[in-house]
Amino acid sequence: MASKHLCIHTDIAQRLREATEPRAGSLDDLIGRARRGDVRAFQALRKKFEPQLVNFVRSYVKGDEDTAHDVVQETFLIAWTKINQIKDGKHLRPWLYRVR
Repeated sequence: MASKHLCIHTDIAQRLREATEPRAGSLDDLIGRARRGDVRAFQALRKKFEPQLVNFVRSYVKGDEDTAHDVVQETFLIAWTKINQIKDGKHLRPWLYRVR
């Protein structure tokens, strides 16, 4: 009987852990992995947000595509060095738009 209870408690504990851990590939997961130095996770974040940032910056540089890409590249270089400042996935996009 005690072994059955132990299995149930172990199963419940595992389910609770899974419920609180970020899903693989989610923004929170990618940010966490990037914080630990995972370059591929950071590249996935960049791939997701780069087009939006280029469009945003392009509007400020009067349509100059090269300058827009240069600014966005610098933004992501800064983001890599300051990745620990990002709280979670829902804060990433606004953070990228004001990163210095």
